[in-house]
Amino acid sequence: MQTIACQIEQVTQLNDDVYKVMLKAPAGKSPEFHAGQYLELLPEDGNSYPFTIACAPQGRDIELHIQAHSDNNSALYILTQLQSLPTMRVKLPMGNCYLPIERHTLKKDVLLIAAGTGFAQMKSLVEALAQEDDRPNLHLFWVGKLPSDLYATELAQQWQDQGLIHYYPIVRDTNQGWDGYSGLIEDLILERFQNLKDCSAFFCGSPNFVYGILDALTQDGLNESDCYSDVFDYAPRS
Repeated sequence: MQTIACQIEQVTQLNDDVYKVMLKAPAGKSPEFHAGQYLELLPEDGNSYPFTIACAPQGRDIELHIQAHSDNNSALYILTQLQSLPTMRVKLPMGNCYLPIERHTLKKDVLLIAAGTGFAQMKSLVEALAQEDDRPNLHLFWVGKLPSDLYATELAQQWQDQGLIHYYPIVRDTNQGWDGYSGLIEDLILERFQNLKDCSAFFCGSPNFVYGILDALTQDGLNESDCYSDVFDYAPRS
């Protein structure tokens, strides 16, 4: 576990309320983490703010995707700090949903299932697996209420064009000019895969989101032992 003061390199708005934050660790103190893990930001108020690291390990750089709703005071506070301060202390790494641990158990098809800024974790996993010659087939299922919630859809489409992933964008609100898929993620997955026993799955979203899809897919053959999510640790079911 490290606690380091990172330089705040850039804060870029990606849509109405999601921001990309680029941090840089001090020279000689490269952050040590695995793809899929998260960190805690430690501002001066004495509290800690967890955010998924949105990149695979890449030297001194750390990327975060922060959603700051107008009614989320803690997110607005940390965003203001990041926009106004030169440095921010971070504590890392955290989380048990990551690579390369248990990589040898990944099945030939890997489902990457994300809602909103859950894309950050999937981005980290894709970047790490893209470096492997024997990577499994990656299938990204990304859901948002509005088309604009899929704030990095151009990047995901670029990955698909490069043959890194199969990309399935999903939008709930069909009144926003969306002519793509708007149904349930689990229904779309079951249309694409005949045998879920040959799949591993990573989930990133709210506990209701994760467990709802998990229950539907395990009923149709997905093995829960092949599923990974931080939700299993911070919101376990009894």
